[in-house]
Amino acid sequence: MNFNVLTKAILVLLLAVAPLFAQDAIAPSLSGDTAAASPAPDIRPDGGLIRLIRRVTKDGSLSQADFDAAMRDTGQRVSEREMIVLRDALQGKVRDGADFALEDGVLEHARQAIFFANMYDDSKALLAGGKTFGGTPIPQAVRDVIVTAKLNGAILYSPNDTNSDGEHKYSHYPSITPPTENMAFDWTEVTPMSLEADMNDTGTHLRKAGQQGSMALLEETIGGTGSISAEYDELGYPVTTWSMFSHPQRDLLIEHGPEEVRRSRGPSGNRWSSNVAIMSDGTIHCLPANRRHSDHPNLILTNPALARGQQLMWNGHIRVNKGVVTYIGTSGMLAKRAGRGQDIFLNPVPLLKAWGFKVSDGLSLRSEHSSERPAVSEELAIQFEDPAKAQD
Repeated sequence: MNFNVLTKAILVLLLAVAPLFAQDAIAPSLSGDTAAASPAPDIRPDGGLIRLIRRVTKDGSLSQADFDAAMRDTGQRVSEREMIVLRDALQGKVRDGADFALEDGVLEHARQAIFFANMYDDSKALLAGGKTFGGTPIPQAVRDVIVTAKLNGAILYSPNDTNSDGEHKYSHYPSITPPTENMAFDWTEVTPMSLEADMNDTGTHLRKAGQQGSMALLEETIGGTGSISAEYDELGYPVTTWSMFSHPQRDLLIEHGPEEVRRSRGPSGNRWSSNVAIMSDGTIHCLPANRRHSDHPNLILTNPALARGQQLMWNGHIRVNKGVVTYIGTSGMLAKRAGRGQDIFLNPVPLLKAWGFKVSDGLSLRSEHSSERPAVSEELAIQFEDPAKAQD
């Protein structure tokens, strides 16, 4: 697509921070008023990359080769400061330089490059076919939200990342669970289609039904709910082969088999727990209602377990009632870091809309930190330090 046509279509000259792609997926409309009113993080752009962009666009245009040269200049990781230079360049702008046009194909080429930017190499290989870690085709609208968020500074992170003192930065707990059994990517992935399928499910499953001593008891239940709620207890669950044979309901468990036992539902029949994370491929994943895994049967799974060797863009809690998302909240540690300007994170609300989830009227992102309230932008698909607070 010719850049000059694109600029007229989406009015990118209104603000350098305006989102680039899939406007309808991010905001119902983007007028000058909404763009100007939208807060934006205060990030100092990378001077070296600015100079490179000015140099390669002296001929009045940005080519795919020019963009690739800029990406190579960033090294192994594209920083937030470099991302905003690339964002401006994809709008035909560079600080203290003349405006320029984008040659045909540059935007589509850039979309692909930014979507995969900063991912692990093995993640790129798994996603090369255009499907999620769980095997679902990735809609272009979802890719565009991820690209918009990254170009505005959103990071990828691992729950195992530590600071200089060796303390975990994004979670109180490490991520040590493999993507197998009830933690397989295709089982934890939540989409509008999987919620619909769960509501229409007529199969026989197991769900929690009381306890005997410190051991959870199960019973048969028919169908699913399409709902997601908090699921937590400190009981033991029969997720190892030995524990199934020694369980007081041994015959029931053997009849259903290890997979169904490990995928047992909560007391209400819900398949998933409200603990949620967004992975680097833009997918929403929830812990299973049975928050145990045979690798560590006495460990109660928490949000970081959803990483399973991959990177995340966000984590927190979600509630869904019969297929409709009614609550979404950022975990306290992430909200604290965003609110204090340490990191910029994806805003999950525009991503939910891009996937096509049904959401309750007025759904907005909540902070689950006791005091920090990051600024939130749906247009930019991010959450970040309030610019007014940053200037205090």
